Amino acid sequence: MKRIFVYFIVMVLVSGWTFSATTTKKEDTKTTTKTETTKKDTKKTETKKEEKKESDGNLDSYFKPGTFAVNLGIGFAFFWGGFDIYPGIEYTFYQFKIDNKIPLDLGVAVRGVYYSWSTTAYGGNYGFMLFGAGAFATLHFGPKAIETLPEFLKRTDLYIGLGVRFFSASYTGDAAYLNSLGYTYGGVGVASLGGVSYFITDNFAINFEGSYYGTYGGGLIGVLYKF
Repeated sequence: MKRIFVYFIVMVLVSGWTFSATTTKKEDTKTTTKTETTKKDTKKTETKKEEKKESDGNLDSYFKPGTFAVNLGIGFAFFWGGFDIYPGIEYTFYQFKIDNKIPLDLGVAVRGVYYSWSTTAYGGNYGFMLFGAGAFATLHFGPKAIETLPEFLKRTDLYIGLGVRFFSASYTGDAAYLNSLGYTYGGVGVASLGGVSYFITDNFAINFEGSYYGTYGGGLIGVLYKF
């Protein structure tokens, strides 16, 4: 009877040890699996961050991709008794990089133009009026990304644009008879512009711009706001 009791105790102890070893092994396996899964998830997260960093790796500039801007300029025609105004919008969609240090930002822009002039000289009322619009591909150079430049130069943005324009022009007042004689001009043609903006804040700037609409050229001083 004692032998049977001792044998029973030994069997219980062996079974307990086996169960404990099996449980420990399972827990170790679970812990290892969980650790490996965590490592894989971490690697995936890091990979995603690296991919996002590469896709968002634009150099800092005022007109980097995704920038939408509106501007309004007043021309210099008031110096000779006229009035001209230039509203516009622009969207930047791509950035070139020179040596991964200098950004060149490519965009599209639309400019409107209205110009009028009149005089009462020579005992009459003679005038001229022009209105139209142009669509441009624009290229911006923003020194903001160049760390060694002075702060006032970093706040500038230089740009050029090339595109097509359409405008209508005619004489007014006592000079209107010239229209019937074929002295009007306008229609579709090549247009260009160029200028510089100085940003007072990161979103607001004053700008100086010159433009050429084929047979009409003008200059302006304006304000610009970008989103």
